[in-house]
Amino acid sequence: MFNKSFVSLFFSVERLQILQLTRPKNKVFKYLTVDLPKGLISNYKVEDKEALASILKTTWNKLGLKEKSVGIVVPEFSTFTKLLSLPNIEVSEIDEAVAWQAQEFLPNDPDSMVMDWEIVGKKKNGYEVLACAIGKEILNGYVESCDIAGLFPLVVEIPSISLVRILDPKKGGRLILYKNFGEIIIT
Repeated sequence: MFNKSFVSLFFSVERLQILQLTRPKNKVFKYLTVDLPKGLISNYKVEDKEALASILKTTWNKLGLKEKSVGIVVPEFSTFTKLLSLPNIEVSEIDEAVAWQAQEFLPNDPDSMVMDWEIVGKKKNGYEVLACAIGKEILNGYVESCDIAGLFPLVVEIPSISLVRILDPKKGGRLILYKNFGEIIIT
């Protein structure tokens, strides 16, 4: 599976971008932007999963893609992201600590959200943890549309995290300004 080419699906409210990387994942092999019908994605939620699946199938055939494993990039503003500072605790206790702190910044009941986190820094007095959450209903719209289209989502992320991953950590901090389809992300 890891030797295959990789296809990313980048969703915005108005457009879908499909990007296939070469096998060593260092070059763009195929790329296409598709305008989505108005109202198909509203408030970052997929309103018609069957219609989005149909667009995915049609686009897949148009590009001649064979790969079925995909990564989904959901709209940035459909998620809630926060950098948390945690004291020195056992690593096995971090999940519970993140869950408790998430209750303070998540606007919805945590049971209606999907959340993931990662330790991004270790300090003398504790940890820095990046937490990211998305509503289950919102996430399911994108995942189920891919499933209906016969695709297999392997990973879900947001644009800012995708941008940060391309940075060389040896070169220190960077400011990234990303402008696309009426949205601006500063990382």
